[in-house]
Amino acid sequence: IIGDASANAASLTIAKGATWTIAGAFGIAEGAATTSTLKVNGTLIRSGATGVSAIKLSTTDNGLIEAATGTLDFAATLTGSGALKIDTGAVLEADGTVAKSLTATFNGGTATLALKAPATFAATIAGFAPSDIIDLIKIAATGASINASDQLLIVNGATTVATLQLTGTYSGATFTIGSDGHGGTDVTLLAAASVPPPAPAASPVQSLHALITAMAYLGATE
Repeated sequence: IIGDASANAASLTIAKGATWTIAGAFGIAEGAATTSTLKVNGTLIRSGATGVSAIKLSTTDNGLIEAATGTLDFAATLTGSGALKIDTGAVLEADGTVAKSLTATFNGGTATLALKAPATFAATIAGFAPSDIIDLIKIAATGASINASDQLLIVNGATTVATLQLTGTYSGATFTIGSDGHGGTDVTLLAAASVPPPAPAASPVQSLHALITAMAYLGATE
């Protein structure tokens, strides 16, 4: 618990070059003061057994936050200019506002980025691949598409519920929408854009026919 049972706030800092590992389903709570903070200048890793590790105070990430196993859940705001990483099979959940200056990277297959307030998730998303999942918690959606700026637009009917910035080339990509089994929506990448096949080469007979037609046309115009 960061802070005490009264109004006294506190700040926990993971120094640059240091690593703090949460080895299991343990979290960080805040005391009575809502201004207590976590500052990650080094590395924060959630590993070990499956389960949920909830970080319940505002976090500034200027280093690396990594969900290696289980679920790493940020219940408050995420700011800073650092990196968020989601490893194979792990879940990184953001319940509040996430700053545009952050980057969330899918680092292996079947990784999940879970968003409770997707409209306030402004971080860039990297490495989104067909086996990965963007989970909209308790939010319904009916479709997803990519625009010219590589933004993933997720809609529920005529209402846009999320505009997520992807990094990379997703032009022409298609996405699937499905239930997450808990009243929300899973968005997955079905396929990237396919390159149109080249036109088939003309056969010798077709080429000869085209030549005869051209010669006949030229003769008629002389």
